[in-house]
Amino acid sequence: MIFVNRFWLSFPFQREILSAKLNCRDLFIHFNNCISGIQRTVRTINSFFDIENHRPQFSLQECASLLQRFSDLRDVNNGKSLHSILIKSGLHRDVFVQNNILRFYAACEELMNARLLFDEMPEPNLISWTSMISAYVQYGYNDLGLQLFSLMCRSGLWPNEFGYSVALKACGVTGNLLMGKVLHGQTLKSGFELCFFCNSSIFNMYVKSWEVDDARKLFNEIPLNERSEALWNTLLDSCVQVSKAKEAINFFHQMLHFNVSPTCYTYAILIKSCTDLWNFHLVKSFHGRTVMVGLDNHSFVGGALVDTYSKLGFLEDAYKVFQELEEKDNVVWSSLLAGFHQSGVAEQGLQLFGQFVSEGHKLDPFIFANAFSLCSSIEVTAVGSQVHCSFIKSGFALDSFIGSSLINMYVGTGMVCHAYKCFLEVRHKNEICFNAMIAGLTFHSEDGKALELFCKMRELGLIPGHSTISYVLRACANLHKLEEGRALHSLIVKTLVDSDSNFGTGNALIELYAKRGVVEEAIMVFKEMDVPNEFCWTTIISSYTESERLAQDSQH
Repeated sequence: MIFVNRFWLSFPFQREILSAKLNCRDLFIHFNNCISGIQRTVRTINSFFDIENHRPQFSLQECASLLQRFSDLRDVNNGKSLHSILIKSGLHRDVFVQNNILRFYAACEELMNARLLFDEMPEPNLISWTSMISAYVQYGYNDLGLQLFSLMCRSGLWPNEFGYSVALKACGVTGNLLMGKVLHGQTLKSGFELCFFCNSSIFNMYVKSWEVDDARKLFNEIPLNERSEALWNTLLDSCVQVSKAKEAINFFHQMLHFNVSPTCYTYAILIKSCTDLWNFHLVKSFHGRTVMVGLDNHSFVGGALVDTYSKLGFLEDAYKVFQELEEKDNVVWSSLLAGFHQSGVAEQGLQLFGQFVSEGHKLDPFIFANAFSLCSSIEVTAVGSQVHCSFIKSGFALDSFIGSSLINMYVGTGMVCHAYKCFLEVRHKNEICFNAMIAGLTFHSEDGKALELFCKMRELGLIPGHSTISYVLRACANLHKLEEGRALHSLIVKTLVDSDSNFGTGNALIELYAKRGVVEEAIMVFKEMDVPNEFCWTTIISSYTESERLAQDSQH
């Protein structure tokens, strides 16, 4: 009994077992009670343990059952102990047992142990490969999953519908559209074109890769009885994401035509699509539908209504929906706070922020970002500083998202030094953060610092947008740096599509050339603009007038 004693001593309940002096049959019953709390009948002692030979005699089904129980409980220690006894008993050589152990490690997120076991398997079967690939993809190691999938195909094993489904999911997440299309073709050749798992994965892959036309084509090929609400919602959402809101509305009508009941997610997607269409009456129509089906107070639907009404400028409607919601999460609060800022009623927005804090809700970075935006619209600088102090006490990291809001707040209240200090503290600065600081410096006539930051931005490999270029061009104009401005003009032409038609960069270029008396180049930019605005006309006329005056003065 030496082997049994060593094995059972490794379990956490060893003292209880030893003190109770349980025999082998009671030991097996106690084993199952401790891991699941469920009393069940077990086989006789001879089916579990051979007393004469001191050798465990597990049945394969008992092994699978115990491993599954350990998986459900995420009991890594006892699962490893069971793995150890299986090795000593020789049962670990059976591929059925190996696959169950592999799945146990995968369920417990022990991917390294799962891969070690997989690599030691002399002849892994299709289930072994698929389980390991699925484990990688499930926990976000999609590239490793795709690599292993390719190895499986090269080994001569062809995936089943589940293997294809997992690989297609990984292609969608990683954006590997080329491999995804190859796998799509392979599923057709393998006869899986009618498989629900494959079709769903292919469809989601196209959606995540922004290939909406391919997704729509595949969707139309799926039998009607297999088009679930989830697939309809995914299609609707994909249309909205690529700004095809009208197509989303058309698909919604098809959904109703085929007697598919819209869910709360369906209405939330459609309500948000009204922002792109800028259609208040359509929002009201969907709002009415949600009232009829009793979904108007659902958190997803209510949040979508608050967000859409706020963005469209109907703050009163947004606030009314907000008040009627039974459960208000931070997303809904953030949407309404953003609505107050957009509508220019910062003081009421700050009152709402105060209500949020007083009610004991948990602050998050998005709430703080909206609070900073509200503070930037009022003249009382102390309020913004107090919110900033609260942010510091909350222990959140100052990333680019929060940093940009904080910079804009201090710039808006004229505290440029504080804004620059916050900029220096931001971790992993992105284009938006640089743009906020450059804009603030230019606005407050700190043109030299603005140009320095722009050079730093370029050194980091960040690509400036139209807005950043416009501010830097104005800084060049103020500092009389014509050659630097021409270099920026060249950069615009090379890197920014349709840049000269953009009002911001076009206006800034005309202003630069007009201020430096290079009227011909100002006219060239003016002519290339699609629809010159009032500022362009005024600047170009002024430059003409100034050049004529200078010419007359030179003649005299």
